[in-house]
Amino acid sequence: MKTKLELIKNYPIESLKNWGDYFGYPESICKSMTDMVACDWKNSKIAILDDFGFQMINFLIDVKKVPLQNIYFLVSESDESKVELIKKWYSNFIENEISSVYNINNMFDLIIANPPYGLNNSIAKKIIPVLLEKAKDVVVLVPKNTYKDKACLEHMKIINIVDNVFEDASVQNLSISLLSKDWANVDITVESVSLSSKQMKLATVIREYNKVHSKPYNRLKFSGAPIGNKMEKTVKEAALGGICEHLKPIAGMKLKDARDSNLFFVITVWTPSNGVHTNYAHDWTYNLEGKWDPDWNRMCPVNAFVFLNKQERDNFSKWWYSCLEKEQGKKLRSGLTNACLSLIRDAISSSGGYYGTYFPNLDWSKSWTDAEILKELGLPEDFLEEKEEDK
Repeated sequence: MKTKLELIKNYPIESLKNWGDYFGYPESICKSMTDMVACDWKNSKIAILDDFGFQMINFLIDVKKVPLQNIYFLVSESDESKVELIKKWYSNFIENEISSVYNINNMFDLIIANPPYGLNNSIAKKIIPVLLEKAKDVVVLVPKNTYKDKACLEHMKIINIVDNVFEDASVQNLSISLLSKDWANVDITVESVSLSSKQMKLATVIREYNKVHSKPYNRLKFSGAPIGNKMEKTVKEAALGGICEHLKPIAGMKLKDARDSNLFFVITVWTPSNGVHTNYAHDWTYNLEGKWDPDWNRMCPVNAFVFLNKQERDNFSKWWYSCLEKEQGKKLRSGLTNACLSLIRDAISSSGGYYGTYFPNLDWSKSWTDAEILKELGLPEDFLEEKEEDK
């Protein structure tokens, strides 16, 4: 009869496909998660959440030399009848009790978790505070946006952004974080823990600049839903966050007329993640070709900025795409436009919003180059160049 260690090492992960959704630990991530915490591995009581494939458990046994009897298996399932079925199967492998994360009786030195995320990370936000009540330290693999929840954020000690490691899912802004229930930093922000010092400098000067310079455009949100007769709305009715002072002369203009007058600048939903598109994409259709795709009236894949007049819109567009000359069709994320988009991606969300926070409120009645904008912001002309201290 095989020992439990042998069973774990030889567990056929492929068979999990018959179980439907499960949450694994890609091998590349096991080291990153365990390296984040200082732990007496051989003598600590450790719980692993949702390691149905035993990737993390096997890593702890093989690499960290954690005794199997010190490892506990937690599951994110809240339905106790399903938990009982899981216990029946996985008790063949695990020596300690298997529990729902919502019904933990033990206290642990460390919990390692790759919880289900849920819509807008709602499940992860619910689980993390529970974990913090039951462990000294918690290491979690979740999208960074999870930490918009203050109950999760204020206990964060370290956060590292990692590449998407899942072969069967696209996860934006994936992060590994170390949290502790004894660590309470009420002043912490996602920005302060996820931006580099150079990004923080750029974000700070833009924020200060925008305090004394009013917004020159409004963002209109179309994506994800049919536009249809929304084009009959006025600019004022469609403006997110209220119409800016600069656009009051066209506040009553219908959106379809603003669109047809080339007052729109189109952006796709994932623009902060993608960066400025280096080749044909939805935004090119309108911004560079002047065409509004009729299909957008049914299911629109874009949002838009609306400007006071075509000159301002064209000056903005010229600056937005100014990086393309240097990129020559390659995805280099060069130039100030991409630097601002990276602020949104890294500090807030890969899917946008917050353009008014991380883009400078410039006077677009004139054209701008990156060098001119940096000077306007009080930054050196070579600010965007990568230096040794930035690496």
